[in-house]
Amino acid sequence: MRVRTLLTLLAGPALAGLAACGQPGPAAAPQQPAPGAAGSFCAQAGTAVPSPPTPSPGRSYWPHQNSLLDAATIVQEAGEQRWPQVYAGVELDLEQNLLQVRRIPSDPAVDQAMCALVPTVTVRFVDAVHSERQLAAWQARVVADRPYWQVRGIVLNEISTDPGLCVVVAVDDPARHRATITARYPGLPIRVEYGAEAVPLVVGKA
Repeated sequence: MRVRTLLTLLAGPALAGLAACGQPGPAAAPQQPAPGAAGSFCAQAGTAVPSPPTPSPGRSYWPHQNSLLDAATIVQEAGEQRWPQVYAGVELDLEQNLLQVRRIPSDPAVDQAMCALVPTVTVRFVDAVHSERQLAAWQARVVADRPYWQVRGIVLNEISTDPGLCVVVAVDDPARHRATITARYPGLPIRVEYGAEAVPLVVGKA
């Protein structure tokens, strides 16, 4: 299951990510967040957003992380199966003790239904531009092109997604290869950035 853990969530970095994921092309116009991109909350009726507990002394985990992970599993499965056209991902915010759900703004009833799945957990919604399903399809397209790029001397070190926003391609020299890579995928929201090739960890014999 693709669930990210966020220990610090700030609006600034989120909006910066939106601006960086533009459509390729001569103008490379950046995607703009929909109104309310900072997100809304849903919690149990009549209750305030709970104060987050802190890790217990001597423990390397947050006391509530298992319940949040269980809730994230429920939302992830339902999002992919029931609302694949709008669902864009779920993240754990351990410091705030809540789930952050990314979805393309649509029917408010969808948000309400997601909250109803995990009534004991606070949910924060963040507006997405593209669904998880759509980004996965675009990601698979770029992954399948790895041999095409390799024979042209460009190694795609990593191909991932920025949830709800764009496909992310990591190369050794993004300034040199960005225009060439994006030109092959007109209309695809893609961000080319620096990323070194992963080196497998080799464990020596004792």
